Amino acid sequence: MHYDFETLINRTGTGSSKWEGMKKYNPNIERDIVPLSVADMELKNAPEIIEGLQDYLNEAILGYTTETEGYLASVTSWMERRHNWKIDPQWIVTAPGVVPALGYAVQAFTKPGDGVIINRPVYYPFSMVVGMTGRKVVNSPLIHDEEKRSYTFNLEDLRQKAADPANTLMILCSPHNPVGRVWTREELTEVGRICQENDVILVVDEIHQDFVMPGHKHTVLASICPEFAQNTITCTAPSKTFNLAGMQTSNIIIPNAELREKFASARLSNAVLNLNILGYKACEIAYNKCENWLDQLLSLIHLNAKTVEAFVEKNLPQLKVYPLEGTYLLWVDCRGLGMYGKDLENFMKDEAKLFLDEGILFGEEGDGFERINLACPTKVLIEALERLKTAVDVFNAQGGFQSKKCKAGDKMPDFVVDTPFRSGVSLRELTGDCPTAILFLRYYGCTLCQYDIHQLKVQYEKIASQGAKALVVLQSDPAGIAQQIQPGDLPFEIICDPQQRLYRELDIRPAKDKMELAGGDAMSKIAKAKEEGFQHGTYEGEELQLPACFVVDGNLTITYAHYGKNAADIPTVEELAQLVKE
Repeated sequence: MHYDFETLINRTGTGSSKWEGMKKYNPNIERDIVPLSVADMELKNAPEIIEGLQDYLNEAILGYTTETEGYLASVTSWMERRHNWKIDPQWIVTAPGVVPALGYAVQAFTKPGDGVIINRPVYYPFSMVVGMTGRKVVNSPLIHDEEKRSYTFNLEDLRQKAADPANTLMILCSPHNPVGRVWTREELTEVGRICQENDVILVVDEIHQDFVMPGHKHTVLASICPEFAQNTITCTAPSKTFNLAGMQTSNIIIPNAELREKFASARLSNAVLNLNILGYKACEIAYNKCENWLDQLLSLIHLNAKTVEAFVEKNLPQLKVYPLEGTYLLWVDCRGLGMYGKDLENFMKDEAKLFLDEGILFGEEGDGFERINLACPTKVLIEALERLKTAVDVFNAQGGFQSKKCKAGDKMPDFVVDTPFRSGVSLRELTGDCPTAILFLRYYGCTLCQYDIHQLKVQYEKIASQGAKALVVLQSDPAGIAQQIQPGDLPFEIICDPQQRLYRELDIRPAKDKMELAGGDAMSKIAKAKEEGFQHGTYEGEELQLPACFVVDGNLTITYAHYGKNAADIPTVEELAQLVKE
């Protein structure tokens, strides 16, 4: 049977959250504009589901419900057939969605004040369910490889955070939303082993497990070995796979009886007993009768991803499309437009008439990116791309985004920042009303940055003798630096900006590529640093980040501004001493 993935249904007035949100933002939006944000599909449900529910309604009485044998059998069969994991029906605990299930897990397996590890940029409800339950979000950010347009786990950082006894739970997204990675078996094994060895319970959101592109294979983490299964809560659902989010039915698979009992108790404490019978039935029908529909849908998603890639490469060189390995959500780097945060969002909505999910929703690491929902008719996607091209062409013709780069005479904002040993400190408090040189480097583990910090340390008297100070800004996590240095080890303060807020505010941009980063004297300076014994440590932040230097007077007025053209392009300590003197 050939299914209809071309007919577009206008969902205005049907209760669709993203359509109603678009209309609220712009009540006069054209009728043919389709939001490509929230991850449900702009595609008709499989006819087998609609017909099956109609048949059921003709005979059923809609009273109180419980799981049926047919529903449980459909879940176990699907997991074995599609994911090579044989599960016991007794392992299944239902929940009215994966997000509520995450909340139950946080309540069941942690206590207020505990840390819950996530990997940003990541699906934003992860942070929401942690924060709303009085727990602490502990971010182990993914390593961003711009050259390969990909992300990987920072296993060293994850080990450190898992080893902290205050961090008792990890929520993992697999496949990953929004960056589209399908984690390899080897990657998942490392994560599973780290959690197991440190008694960190692992909750895996596998709601996108059925969306894997050609050349990739999804591995259920709990299926790797019995030990992982006993330490893992696996969250699945038909909601993404068959566009059934409104049915609010998810299948939470927990082989460990003790964990399963705790999870069920947390569910009960939230006054959740059983689910909507139509949700159970829709799941059963989908898993039993709609496999062919899904296979055809996967072909559409793959086609749509390739369509966007080709269009952007030909028409929008300022954008970079990241390869789609899994999910139906495409991650697109829009930083080449020079816009971030609200500026980018407003441009997309107002100029391009595109209603997407802005990357910053998934954490500061996603700022400047957009997530595009590919689960729509191809013609809808092409129309959206054409609108984007028109908007970008006008944007470029008007001179593009006006740079926020600082210059002498501008006022430096009095940022509130964190150091390795203090939080919520104002910039003015750190400068002490003295002339101050502010160096923006990359991160504490960077070989070159270690060298520059060392040079500033041993020659700091040259600056202090002028009645001046220096500050160093890094993309590093304060806790990570605090583990490596003690208060007073350095004669100057380090400002920690792991979310790159200051870098963005002052328009200190990354290099276009590694060649630009390594230009000038960068390689010779790195060689000298290595000769003096400096070695690379933990990767943090944007690897291609360029440096910058500002000198401010006692009133935070900028007297000198320099944006580096390569990794080594900053003033020497002798030059800084002269600049603060002047």
